[in-house]
Amino acid sequence: MNQVSNIKIQKTILEILPFAFFCWYIPMAVYYFKARITYGDTGYYLYKMIQSESLNIESGRAISIISQWIPIILIKLNAPLRIVMIGYSVNFALIYFAGFLIIKYLLKSHFLALGALLCTHLFLHYGYYYPTEMIFSTVYIVAIIAFITYNDRNKLQPVSTIKTYFIGFVLFLIISFIHPFYYIVTGFILLCLYLIEQRRFYLYFFTLSIGLFILKVTFLKSGYEAGKISGINFNVLSWNAIDQSYLTSFWRESFKHHFAVAKFSFFAFVIFLLWKRKWLLAFMLPISYIILYLFVYLSIPNGESLGYMECYVAAISVFPLIIFLVYAEKNLQHYKNLFTIFVFVISLFGLYRIKSEKTYKNRVKYLESILNYGKEHNITKMYMEDNEIKHEKILVGWALPYETLLLSTINGKTQTIYDNSKNLNIDSLNGNTLFLSVPWKQPIYNINLNKKYFSLDSTSYQRINGLDF
Repeated sequence: MNQVSNIKIQKTILEILPFAFFCWYIPMAVYYFKARITYGDTGYYLYKMIQSESLNIESGRAISIISQWIPIILIKLNAPLRIVMIGYSVNFALIYFAGFLIIKYLLKSHFLALGALLCTHLFLHYGYYYPTEMIFSTVYIVAIIAFITYNDRNKLQPVSTIKTYFIGFVLFLIISFIHPFYYIVTGFILLCLYLIEQRRFYLYFFTLSIGLFILKVTFLKSGYEAGKISGINFNVLSWNAIDQSYLTSFWRESFKHHFAVAKFSFFAFVIFLLWKRKWLLAFMLPISYIILYLFVYLSIPNGESLGYMECYVAAISVFPLIIFLVYAEKNLQHYKNLFTIFVFVISLFGLYRIKSEKTYKNRVKYLESILNYGKEHNITKMYMEDNEIKHEKILVGWALPYETLLLSTINGKTQTIYDNSKNLNIDSLNGNTLFLSVPWKQPIYNINLNKKYFSLDSTSYQRINGLDF
């Protein structure tokens, strides 16, 4: 009787572990809301949501809807800006939790559900503080594969073939609203699944993923990402150019310092497959990874910001993770409990690593020091010439007007900073009601800020020296 009771207790503890992780992860999203929500695209999106008091869809990324429903509700309720920002940060965190619940209890995959948990941190470092669609969409890829492999786990109550193809087709179409590159990632996953178990079913979806990718980049080039991928440049395809690119440097530094667990787990899995004499699959994994890397390199050879690069790191690195999880679901059920404990432990390590990240937290402190200078000197509108800004501290300059609107407002007084990267003659544009927005908006024009949240003084812009901070 005691043995049965102990087994039940152990089972209960193992079931609770993922929930215990999220009980830590979500409060972290609250605590670091400034660093997560004021940076780059995320701050820009929130600014536009506040201005329009509605959802904001950029570059065809309709998947943004699932990350914006909490802040939109709070904005409609006239909640304070601090609460709206915290709600936005929590909304991103809840996507991972929802993915875990759906995969675990609806799609009935223990291993792939833990994969959704691993997506919260295993391949993310800077991306935790840049929680955009391409970051959380790794969970969506895990969910697609969990659905496609559903009948393998539930042979007694399988989904009908027609339903499987219809729902699978719809799930694949949704990738169009995230990033066309994900078709390629998902295609390689399906090809490797076929090598695990030779089912033509996987090849049909592999063909679908390639077909939809070609359709997207050929006829539906809307959005920043589709334009990049459809403009692949083979002229930069040389060993020296790849070796010297910012993208490669980022990759090296990331896997050297931040993704040690992912790196060594990948190597261990390949060696394990060789030991099991799964020769083709063992060779396909590293070859596919290299091909995916080259897709990214050929479309953006010089890279982008840290967070943006990590979007691609997450997408590519979730590929071997899913292959391992599907393989484990089929062949390593005896180690299910041990794997649950392992995932929980490295997840806690991942949270500690994210907590120790200083780049984005220091960025907030740097911007707040400039805003405090403005308060002390009664300046609400500031601008700096691009060559005077410490770019290693602000990370990107284009979003400064929105980032600083948000940061300053929750700190008590609405202010804004503009990075004059376009060498505008601001004195000729200046006026008490002028608000300088993103540099690609031409001509510069006055914007009526939402007075429910922003109260920007009617004064002219003043130039400050960014090197003094």
